Amino acid sequence: MKRFIFSTLLLLVLSSIFAQQAEFSPWSFTAEYGISGPDRDGDSSIQPSVGASVEYAVFPFAGLSVDYYHFRLAGSAFRTDMNTGDVNVTVNFSKLLLAHFDNKVTLNGSVGVGLAGYTTNYQTSTASVVNGYDLATCFPVVALSVEYNLIKNLALGAKAQFRPFNKDNLEGDPLFNYSAVSNDNILAVTVYLRLKLYAAN
Repeated sequence: MKRFIFSTLLLLVLSSIFAQQAEFSPWSFTAEYGISGPDRDGDSSIQPSVGASVEYAVFPFAGLSVDYYHFRLAGSAFRTDMNTGDVNVTVNFSKLLLAHFDNKVTLNGSVGVGLAGYTTNYQTSTASVVNGYDLATCFPVVALSVEYNLIKNLALGAKAQFRPFNKDNLEGDPLFNYSAVSNDNILAVTVYLRLKLYAAN
């Protein structure tokens, strides 16, 4: 009985969503700019970051996205330049839960997995050391964003994201490598513009 009730409610919710969102914009692109910083291994500081994404809405309330970001990590004795690529599952909570309303403001979330490539440069008491190109995976890449629809095909948003990595050498300096205890992570906050293709009137 419980299974039947749950299935019926789920069917009603999905039917309502598709009825209210029969036309939606499947493709969208974002350009982002913001700030980011690593965990507090050493005296790391806040640095600028840039990014872009392509998203395809499989359903009006959920889709898939591919993201790219460039992060700069820096402190008084190190600098890291990082490029990351991610694949994410995205959810538009406003369309999922409030399909009957014309939402000018939407709440979105995503979770995904990424691969980062980076080079590091750190300063010892006697020399400057440049490490070669290294790779790290980040999982789960978790993000939460709020968007305001300026016009039918353009939205302004703000996003916060958390990226835990499988390594603890993003600073390059072995002194800060605590991989047996904890790995590095990055917290980023960005603002972005989203362009929606074929947005319905």
